[in-house]
Amino acid sequence: MVILTALGLEFQSVQQYLSGCELVRHQTGTVFEVGTLVGTPWRVALAEVGEGNRPAAVVTEQARQLFSPAVLLFVGVAGALKDDVELGDVVVATRVHAFHGGKDTPEGFMARPEGWAGSHALVQTARHALRAASWQPEPTPGNTEVQPGPHVHFKPIAAGDIVLNSSTSELRRQLHAHYNDAAAIEMESAGMAHAAQLGHIAALTIRGISDKADGNKYADADAEHQPRAAAHAAAAAVAVIRHLPAPPMADAAPFTSSPLQREGHSGALRNGTPSSDHGSLDGSRQPRRTRRRLIISAATVVAIAAVGAGIGVWRDSLWERPPADSKAKKDAKNSAAAWETDLAQIGVANALENEFRCTAAADKDLLCMMGENILKVDSANGRVRWRFGDQTFAESGLVGAVESDGAVYAQARKSESSQSDGIVALDPATGRVKRTYAVPDPGGPLVVTDSGVIVRSGTGELRLVNARSPRTLARWKVDAGEIGEVASNGKEVLVTVNERNSGDWHMEATNSSLSTHLMSSFAEGKDVPRPPLSPIGNGIDTFYLAGGTSGSGYEAVYRSAPGGNGTAMDFWRRTPLNSVTNMPMTASDDFVYAPSTDGTITAIDCRRDRVAWRKDSGARGISEVAVKGGKLLLSDAQGRLHSLDALTGRHLSTGAPHRGTMDADSQRHAPAPVVIGKSIYVVTPGNTLYRTSLPVQN
Repeated sequence: MVILTALGLEFQSVQQYLSGCELVRHQTGTVFEVGTLVGTPWRVALAEVGEGNRPAAVVTEQARQLFSPAVLLFVGVAGALKDDVELGDVVVATRVHAFHGGKDTPEGFMARPEGWAGSHALVQTARHALRAASWQPEPTPGNTEVQPGPHVHFKPIAAGDIVLNSSTSELRRQLHAHYNDAAAIEMESAGMAHAAQLGHIAALTIRGISDKADGNKYADADAEHQPRAAAHAAAAAVAVIRHLPAPPMADAAPFTSSPLQREGHSGALRNGTPSSDHGSLDGSRQPRRTRRRLIISAATVVAIAAVGAGIGVWRDSLWERPPADSKAKKDAKNSAAAWETDLAQIGVANALENEFRCTAAADKDLLCMMGENILKVDSANGRVRWRFGDQTFAESGLVGAVESDGAVYAQARKSESSQSDGIVALDPATGRVKRTYAVPDPGGPLVVTDSGVIVRSGTGELRLVNARSPRTLARWKVDAGEIGEVASNGKEVLVTVNERNSGDWHMEATNSSLSTHLMSSFAEGKDVPRPPLSPIGNGIDTFYLAGGTSGSGYEAVYRSAPGGNGTAMDFWRRTPLNSVTNMPMTASDDFVYAPSTDGTITAIDCRRDRVAWRKDSGARGISEVAVKGGKLLLSDAQGRLHSLDALTGRHLSTGAPHRGTMDADSQRHAPAPVVIGKSIYVVTPGNTLYRTSLPVQN
C-alpha cells in the first residue's frame, strides 16, 4: 500500500502510524518511506509529492512502477465549498472533478467537465469504517475538554491548479454554476485519479478541512487549522485501511524492477500481481493471469497525502465476487480459512507463563488478555492488530479488560505504592490511551452498565467512569462496611457488604449511574444469596449468581425476580448445586450451565428450580462453556473443541487436538470458546489460539 502526501505536515500525520520504516527510491529520485501500519499486516509506502495535479500524477505512476499497488490513497487537507462543511471535518471524495477544462467564449465560460468516481469498494469500506466513533483522532495534547469529533461527508471534490481564497471571485461562481455538488476544493486529486485510472489502481481521496476558501485563509490561520485537518484525514485513512481485508502473503516475488533502489532496513515489502481474470473494480478488462499470479503479496496500497488528499482502494481480485464453486471447493475453502497462532511467537514477554483469555470485541475482532498485555487480534487471520502493556506493569497490573461505549477499559497498576493506579481507557482501533482515571487500589472485575464502567476502589467505594468524560462521573460508598462482590444487569448494580463491626454481611443495590440507593435488605424467609458470590450472567431485570461455598464448590445458583419495590433484587429463587463446581458458570435464557474440571456439566433449569441434566462431556480440563444456537461449546486440555446439545446434554461432536507450545499436562484449564458469526475461536491450555467452525457431528 502506498500513501502519497502533498505537504510535510500531511506526511507527518500519516508517518506517525508507521513502524519499522526504510527508504525506497525511484530511479528519478522520488523517495518513498516504507513501513508497517501499526497493528495491521499492511506494508505502506508513503511519499510527499508536493502541490499540484501534475506532480501527483507523476508520482502515482512511479508508485505503480515500484510497487504495483492494489490501493491508492490520497490523504491531505482541503478548503470547504459548502456552508455545512466545518473546519476539521473530513470529506471522502465520491467523485473528483477536474474543474479547469472548458472554453472561454463571448457568452462566458463553457465548462467541459472531466471527472473520476472514487472506487466503489473503497467508498463502501470508508462508510463502514467511519460510521463508528472509535476511528476519531485523539484530542489535542493538554486539552481535557470533551469535543465533538469531526463529521464525515461523502461528497465530490473539485481539483485544479489554483488556490481559491475568495467567496466572490469568478472561479467561485464557476464552481457554483458547473460543479455545485463539490463539497471541497484542492490541487492534487485530479492528477492522482487520472493516473490511477490508467494504471488500473483503485483510488480514493480523503481530505480534512483546513479553511473555507472564502478570503479568510491566512498563514496564521493555516498554522492553526492545517495540522488538525491533516491529523483528521490521516486518522480517517488509517481507519479505512484497518477495515480492508488482510492482504495475502503467499506467492509473492521480491521487488526486482529496475527503477528501485532500497535503503535502510531489510524489508518484507513485496511486488504483487493484482490483476484479475474478471476485470477491474472500475469496469476495465484486465489480461488473464494464472490463478497463482492472482494472489496479491504484502499488498501494496498507494495513499497520496496532499492539501486536499485522496485515498486509494482495493484491487479487483480482492473485491470481485468469485464464481460459484462446487461443494468440494467450498469445503476446501472453509478448511483453508481456518488459522492457528502460537501465542509464544507473537512477541509477548513470558507468554508461556501467563494464561491467555479472549472475548469478542464490538468490531467482531478478538479482545485478548495475557499477563501484563491486552491485545486486539484480527479474527480473520490471527494477526495482532495492537498490543498494550509492558514489563512496568505488575502481574496483576492489567485486569479484566472490557469494552463499552467506544473504549476498552482495564485496571492498571504500576506498583504496590504507585500513585498512578486506576483505570485506563484505550482506543479499540489503535490501542492508544484515550483516558486515564486515578482510582486507588482498584480491585475486582470491571462491571459494564448502561451508564459506563464501574470499578471498586481500595477506599471501599464504587466509581463510575465513561471515556466520553475525562473525570470520574460518580462515586457510591456504603458506610456500614466494605464492598465485596459487584454485579450488574445493566440498569441496576448489586453489591455484597461485609459489615465492619459484626462481621456479618448483607446486600445493597443502586442504579447504574450510582445516583440512587435502591435497597439494603431482603424480605425475611427468602433464599437470600450467600457470599462469596460469583456473577454468572443476566437477562432483562434478572441476575444469575452462584453463591456460598461448601467443600469443593458453590452451594446454589440464585436467580432474581422482580417484585416488592420494583427492582430485580427483591426476591430470589434458589437451586441447590451440591458443590458440583467452583468454576465459572454460563447463563443462557432460563438455564445456567456449571462445568467441572473432570468434564461433568450440570444444567440448571432456573424456571423450575431444578437440575435439568448432568452429563460427562468427555472434555477433561474445562473451566467454562459457551452457548450458541442451542449448542454448548467447550474445549479440553488437548485443545479439542466439543459440542453438546444444550437442552439434553447429548454429545454432538469432537474436534482435532491442538496442543500448542506448552504440554497439555500443565494443569491449566481451557477457557470458553469465543463465537463470532459462524466462526469459533479456541484458546488452548498450551497457549495456542485457533479459528475453526463447528465440527461435523459424530
